[in-house]
Amino acid sequence: MNNKKSWQFFWLSAVLIFSLLSTTSAANKNWFNSSSGTSLESAISQVKTQHGGRVLSASTYTVNGKKQHHVKLLSTGRVKTYKIDALTGKQLNSNQRRPTDAYPNNRR
Repeated sequence: MNNKKSWQFFWLSAVLIFSLLSTTSAANKNWFNSSSGTSLESAISQVKTQHGGRVLSASTYTVNGKKQHHVKLLSTGRVKTYKIDALTGKQLNSNQRRPTDAYPNNRR
């Protein structure tokens, strides 16, 4: 009888430890994803919500060591590029020009 209780305790402990470990690793994974910044999809959604219009293109660039999302939008007959800081999700000054090394294939 004592042997049966020992096995029950062992299995109960194993299940409890396994469930705690899996919950902890899932929490760490969510923390890591939330701290990695704003996704390109989130930046597109943000720009569409704030400015309306149709998205023509969207890309992520590294400018001066910082990632930026550039969303090109057609609104009221004009094309405008909005820049979103990939880490904070804040809109950057769209009047600033990108350095030439930020253009893919060195095109302007």
